[in-house]
Amino acid sequence: MTMREKAIDAIAEAQKAYKPDGKHYFVAEDLKELAGSLSETEAALLCEDLAAGEVLQNCEKEIRAYARAHSGCCPARMVPSLLRKACGLPEESPDAAPTQAQPASAGRINILDML
Repeated sequence: MTMREKAIDAIAEAQKAYKPDGKHYFVAEDLKELAGSLSETEAALLCEDLAAGEVLQNCEKEIRAYARAHSGCCPARMVPSLLRKACGLPEESPDAAPTQAQPASAGRINILDML
């Protein structure tokens, strides 16, 4: 079993303590989605935090604080970074950033060079 799978199982176990229509339950759903995309090292850190307890509460507090500061709104695109912050995980890797255009080879024109 990989660390990602262990993290997802631990989140699902913690999620059982909440009602299916409660905010902590939905935070756990978002956290499970994030856990599936973590590296093995990050998943191991998350497992340690989950074993210590109160991860779902901390994640919910982080999302609630963001929403209060932004007119009661927390866009879905912000949730992964807020969850990472609440769990003490590093920001997403810079590999996810778009790459710059490669220089055109000799004799060829690259339209991206003109932008």
